[in-house]
Amino acid sequence: SVTRAEFLKMTISASSYKDDAVNTKLNVSLFPDVRNNFWGAGYISVAIKNGLVAGYLDGTFKPHNPVTLEEAVTIVLRLLGYTNSDLTGSYPTAQLAKYESLKLDENLNAKRGDKLTREECMVLIYNTLSAKTKQGAVYCTTLGYSTNSEEKIDYSALLEQKLDGPTVVESIEELKASIPFTVTDDTVIQLNN
Repeated sequence: SVTRAEFLKMTISASSYKDDAVNTKLNVSLFPDVRNNFWGAGYISVAIKNGLVAGYLDGTFKPHNPVTLEEAVTIVLRLLGYTNSDLTGSYPTAQLAKYESLKLDENLNAKRGDKLTREECMVLIYNTLSAKTKQGAVYCTTLGYSTNSEEKIDYSALLEQKLDGPTVVESIEELKASIPFTVTDDTVIQLNN
């Protein structure tokens, strides 16, 4: 399972706040159970500052508790710009209904009250990247990424940003040498379509 602090790190890392969390240095403890030198204190601080999460009524944050589906859903809905006033009903029914309507539940089998695994958290974050914000934009576009025709994050565009080239080669040996992996007898190279 993933803790509340770990899920906040995942969420903040998939947001425009990621640099703020890394650069946050705290002089005081946020909660009695979140000391200023706790590894996740910066992430928790940024999440609180941006309205993604709050502590419990007893004044604690419980960073080591496993994150439940409804807690994680509430955090990503807030990341998408939704507030409690945008939802109809009470917690967590209203949050889970919005989660389903935005298709954040795609490829997830978790139910209300379930403690999320790493895989489930990553699927939820991925679904969030492709979800519509309250303003109607696909979330990943607010981070500077493009989408494909299905309005999912465009992996081709991400890969193209990291490619070097073009590489001009004059022989098959030069071509093989320019490929960033081992070329074997089973490797198929297709030239000019």
